[in-house]
Amino acid sequence: MVDESSPLRAMVDVARRYPSADNSQPLQFYLGGQTISLECSPSRCNEGHYFSPGSHAVQFSLGCALESLLITAKNIDTPVQVLEGEGRVSCRFPDIASAKVTPAATGALLGRHTNRGPYRREPLPKAIQQSLAGLSEGPVCAQWFETTQANPLIQLLKEASSLRFRSPDLVQFLASSLRSRSEEVARGDGLDIDTLCLPPGGGGLLALSTSERWLPRLNRLGFHRLLALFEGMMLSQSGALMVIYGGSLGADARSAGQLAMRIWVELNAAGLAVHPYYVVTDQLIRKQRGAVSLALAHEVDRLEQSVIDLLGGNALHMVLRVGYARQEVVRSRRLPIGDVCELE
Repeated sequence: MVDESSPLRAMVDVARRYPSADNSQPLQFYLGGQTISLECSPSRCNEGHYFSPGSHAVQFSLGCALESLLITAKNIDTPVQVLEGEGRVSCRFPDIASAKVTPAATGALLGRHTNRGPYRREPLPKAIQQSLAGLSEGPVCAQWFETTQANPLIQLLKEASSLRFRSPDLVQFLASSLRSRSEEVARGDGLDIDTLCLPPGGGGLLALSTSERWLPRLNRLGFHRLLALFEGMMLSQSGALMVIYGGSLGADARSAGQLAMRIWVELNAAGLAVHPYYVVTDQLIRKQRGAVSLALAHEVDRLEQSVIDLLGGNALHMVLRVGYARQEVVRSRRLPIGDVCELE
């Protein structure tokens, strides 16, 4: 049993809300003395999962969780040492016994969330764009794309979205992540469909887009293009897009997660909504893994070349859709802290 009054537990209670692919929550936290360690959960993230422990998506999430711990440590003015281990990363807090984790120190982190709803097509404040554009983590940096000048980037995202709905294993992963019944939602993992901000009739489209029986037939009629068109509309109506890029997909996913988390927290704290898009990166990773079907290989090759042309050969880790939300949204739940945190 983890002591509920422990500052380390309080830090984990915030960090466990890190973003992950379809809210899969692949990480496990371990508390020991002055240390919080993060590893992949044997039950939620293993070689049998679509996103395995060494995958870009999991390492990106690890970076997000790590950055949450570092932000909290900075906010409570306690030193921290990051230690690398085999299959894990640890944060040691030598002065944690005298530290106090306050609401003021964690408020912005707890306010970070995903908003998949529509945004107002309204320019973002120049001050926040300028302050965040200068941030970096190792070789990874960020770049803004004004919506009115982002057609090549939006086209990339539309093409990747079309590819996603023609990739059966991706569709199966999405379908397995959806939570609709109250008892499923209460578990605290996966995608609560109420967080998807579906338009009227959207539930039917979602059912069709995840149907092993109907989706291939509908795709022959161009259904995947309709879904991609909807994604493009959402993107073009946002305030701006931010690209997290640089380094390599293999070595710098964790750094990308750290930078994305830092930016995401700042954007939400400034009253701006954020929606992450991983579809392009996912297709490029699939190509590296040899998971792209022959029927789609040419399109993925073209997608890869378009990324090279857009970013000058730098790796694309994530795209953030940013803007002023038209509505408040239901936020994704998380697994209970007792399920993701244990003593060692």
